[in-house]
Amino acid sequence: MNDEKGNNEKRNLNDFNSLRRSPQPGNSMWKYLIAIFLGWIIVSYFFNFMSGPQRITVAYSTFKNQVRDKNVKAITIKENDIKGEFVRRYTPPDTSKNNSNYKYFATTKPSFYDPDLVKILDSNNVTVNAENDNTSWISYVLLMGLPWLLILGYFIYARRKMQGQMGSMMQGGGFFSVGKSKAKRFV
Repeated sequence: MNDEKGNNEKRNLNDFNSLRRSPQPGNSMWKYLIAIFLGWIIVSYFFNFMSGPQRITVAYSTFKNQVRDKNVKAITIKENDIKGEFVRRYTPPDTSKNNSNYKYFATTKPSFYDPDLVKILDSNNVTVNAENDNTSWISYVLLMGLPWLLILGYFIYARRKMQGQMGSMMQGGGFFSVGKSKAKRFV
């Protein structure tokens, strides 16, 4: 009898030690948070890498002055956005703290028509590229509809899972049979 009692105590002690060694729910949360944070850093790095060269945003008048000074090599116009490349690196006048200079720039064309711009660009041999802003309707529909489809799909999935769980309850008498006895009467 004492051997059985000793074995039971050892088993209970082993059960207690296994409970102590089991991973805590809070610890796994930190692993997920760290994984999400590292994933976010990697994705943001690739988006910055894919976005192209570092550009400085300059005023439209500064852009025109740089064209007159023969410091603009080429530009690309897309609607009201102008992006381009300087011949010599440009250092903004208000950078007293850091001496950063830029090879690429971006500016916004004013909404009014500027007849001098084309003349200035031609006279200073600036290469002008124009891009069309035609986004396809398929990409627009995917961009606007895909999140809604994912949300709707999740709700359909959740509804089916809940119906599956309710189906097992229905065999025993339904949702309202929670407190009822499942004893059967044999006559």
